[in-house]
Amino acid sequence: AGVNSQRIERGNVTDEEYARVRQATIEYHEGGLFLIDDCVTLESIINRTRTLLRNERIVGISIDYLQLMSLEKSFSKKKYEEEGEISGALKNDVAKKFDIPVIAISQMSRRALDRDIQKAEDGQGAYKIAQDSDIYMILQDKSKDEIEEYGIEYGNQILNLDKNRGGTADVLIDILFDKDTQ
Repeated sequence: AGVNSQRIERGNVTDEEYARVRQATIEYHEGGLFLIDDCVTLESIINRTRTLLRNERIVGISIDYLQLMSLEKSFSKKKYEEEGEISGALKNDVAKKFDIPVIAISQMSRRALDRDIQKAEDGQGAYKIAQDSDIYMILQDKSKDEIEEYGIEYGNQILNLDKNRGGTADVLIDILFDKDTQ
């Protein structure tokens, strides 16, 4: 809608801004996007995906924060082993079996902060996740020095297409993200 989120939260929007927010809300609702936050195990995500495919004909799923997922029966596995098993199951038991794209968002490790350009191997549980991925993208903030040197017109973040099984990899794209605008 292009409206400052703080103005929306405070209820301080013009009639024109309200109309844009209302229209965006309608389009969002009619777009068939479902937000489900009660599925935290791999098994519950697979079951919910199967139900949504049957009842709503969804065309893909997105999982925010892969590290919060777990297995119902992990039997004292280390977290990176569990994440690897989840990653493989998302590829094989969801993406391939249901023939839909899966977008999994995960956190980078602390060592990634030491790099100018972050790589797939910097992700939490990265090896298996990167191995299972067809496309691996990394979004990182630019440094204040870089923004001052080149200007904000070159963006405040870098999107790194680090792995692309079907095309060119190691592509850096400057983007501008305004977290205050919705």
